[in-house]
This record gives sequence, structure tokens and C-alpha cells, in this order.
Amino acid sequence: MGDLNNGVEGDWNVRGTLRAFQGAELPAGSLDGAVISPSANIGAEKLEHQHVATKDQESTAVTRSGLLHIVKGITGLVLHVTAYNQTACAGASTVTVDIKKNNTTILSSVITLNSATGDRGKATGVVSVTEAAVDDVFTYHITTNASGTDALATGVGVQMILTEKYAA
Repeated sequence: MGDLNNGVEGDWNVRGTLRAFQGAELPAGSLDGAVISPSANIGAEKLEHQHVATKDQESTAVTRSGLLHIVKGITGLVLHVTAYNQTACAGASTVTVDIKKNNTTILSSVITLNSATGDRGKATGVVSVTEAAVDDVFTYHITTNASGTDALATGVGVQMILTEKYAA
């Protein structure tokens, strides 16, 4: 055992309650989910929440816009946007997907689904605006571009993954 004024080296095992009267410093990463009791009742304001917002069309794609997500945390961060289809467009027909925050796109360009996307295909968007704040409204915008008799995609959908923090 070393000098108590300079610290103690080595492992400690404590049976019972350990109380630190002037605070304690723990190294980053020293606590993980395994040591937190399921009944700890940690408030939502102390957690970071991940949301997966999804909208799907079951049949042939149609032009449609609608609500995707409303931010309820103080801050948020868009991590990922993906568009997908069950069956691909044929020929020159395309379907485009855009995500907007408060009526302004968050993507560097719309996501295009076409014959090259393939059946059960997906395409990832490049998110250029990642920040979000309380009450921001995210909407999806699916636009069909039929070419002659070439079929449009079926089972078109969009997925956005974002995190929210409920306290500063």
C-alpha cells in the first residue's frame, strides 16, 4: 500500500457501500450498460435517443409528401437517409426521394431510384444539413417520373435515422 496522501495503487474490493465525500473521477468508458440497473429509472433528459423514421408505399409508387418526424429533443443530429424499392423502375422511369426540414432540403441532391437500383434495391442520400432542434419538422417527398409505358417502382420507401438529446 502506498502513501494515502498520494493515492493507493492496486485493486480494491469493497463489500458494502463506497461513499466518496468530495466526489469521484472515473475514467471515460469505465461504466457501461452492464453496471446500470434496469430499474435505475434514468430520466429521458439524461439520455440520447435514436429514432428510425420510416415511410413506405406498398404498391406502385405515387407522388406523395407527408410528415416523417417532429423533433422533441433540445438538439438532434440526422445520421443517415436511405430510399429503397421492392421492384425497380423499368426503362427510363424514375422515382426521386427528398427529405426536408422545415421546408428546406437536408440532402445535397435528391435520391434517385431507377432501373439500375434493381429489385429490393436501396440508395443512400448525402445529408448536407445534419443539425436539428426542438420542433423541427421533417417531411418526405416522393416524386414519380414515368417514361411512356415504362413501369414505376413498387414498394418505395424512405428511412431517416437521427438522434435526439433531451437536455443541453
